[in-house]
Amino acid sequence: MSWLVRVRLLALVAFLPIVTIGATESQGSSTSKISDLSRSEPGEDYVRPEEFKRSSDPDDTHSLLEAGRFGFVRLTAGRTYVTCSTIRLYHLIADGPGAILRACRNWGVGYPGSSRAMVRNPNWNATGRIDHGLIVENVTLDARAIQEPGSFHSIAFRMARRIRINNVTCLGGGDCTAFEGDVDTAIGNSRAVGMANACWDHWESSSSVRVINTSCDTNLYGILFTGTNTAENDPGVAKGGVFSYNRLLVRGHAGAALWLNGLGPFGSGSSSVVVAHNDISACHEGNVGIKISGSSSEIAILNNLISGKTFGQGIVVSNDSGGRPSNVVLVANVVDGLIAKPIDVAPISVGGDNVIVSGNFVYGSFRSPAYWLHGNHQKARQNSFNGNYGANIYETSGAKNLTINLDKLGRPADPPIHEGQVNIGSAARSNTGRPDNCL
Repeated sequence: MSWLVRVRLLALVAFLPIVTIGATESQGSSTSKISDLSRSEPGEDYVRPEEFKRSSDPDDTHSLLEAGRFGFVRLTAGRTYVTCSTIRLYHLIADGPGAILRACRNWGVGYPGSSRAMVRNPNWNATGRIDHGLIVENVTLDARAIQEPGSFHSIAFRMARRIRINNVTCLGGGDCTAFEGDVDTAIGNSRAVGMANACWDHWESSSSVRVINTSCDTNLYGILFTGTNTAENDPGVAKGGVFSYNRLLVRGHAGAALWLNGLGPFGSGSSSVVVAHNDISACHEGNVGIKISGSSSEIAILNNLISGKTFGQGIVVSNDSGGRPSNVVLVANVVDGLIAKPIDVAPISVGGDNVIVSGNFVYGSFRSPAYWLHGNHQKARQNSFNGNYGANIYETSGAKNLTINLDKLGRPADPPIHEGQVNIGSAARSNTGRPDNCL
């Protein structure tokens, strides 16, 4: 089976319903519908922090830690819980809207066992995947009081299997979700606002991950899918990702809304990934919408809208310490209003090997080139720039074995690869009347 066929099959997964992260639990029902991960009857397993509250407690730290010892914690709708220490658990669920878990300003004071995370799985330090069936649902996690928030995470799960994050809101902190070495994770119907680092972060060769239908407002990164570990000394590969129907907004300098990368020794990267139908806003000079680097391969970037009104780039395929990307398709993406600096050459910059660039649109850049093709064995078909076709929209310095399908008059000789060939949805969207999401 060729890599393009495998990517097409993976693209189908991007549009399957995610039953496990979209379900909810019926209060008082003897049958849990939260997901296939529930331990047994919720009424038997879940405990409330209120059961452990002491009259002398200045906040909810003690009661949350005691409840966390049981592993399955239920918060009361409409109530705010303040913690000064990390809670280790398997399930954190609220029985209705308005439940808030808030980190205190004096984080860790008096709690030497605390870490730089509000919620962790019990066996976070394990070398193998011991914990499984982790759920956080219907909860707001507020980390805005934390000093130096960049390294502080709301949810930190490591070396775990089957993780579901549904209807969660994160306010402030470094990452909303920090997943390391996890397998089979799904984040859906959630939002993160004011992240100092990333909204949805995956490191240490996490695999089989999904981030679908989320909203992210971040300073640096929206979604990260990274092969190596935090020490950047592992040549790992993050395998199998679907990132679809997300709204990603980047405000800080030189950030990337979605980055598939290696960042470790040679060989580190990501593979078998579909990035489709995301709405991305690059709000600060130097931002990149979608970036692919390292030894990343079998990547499909399909029908994404990337917009901004600043110097930046829509899509970049480039090397990092992990190596050089290969087997990438860029199809029917729209880049609207981003202007590449001369050093960056073009709003869509494509290095790597065996890359297909087809049916993409660049608007509002006001100068050619719109596409810089500088890899090996690349093919470009029927891409446009401000509605125009022709050879002059391409910069090809550095390219080897490049095929651009134009006839002698500069017209496309072959039809572009289109959505149906990679099993995606509607055609690329128009930029007409688009609001400025960066305001």
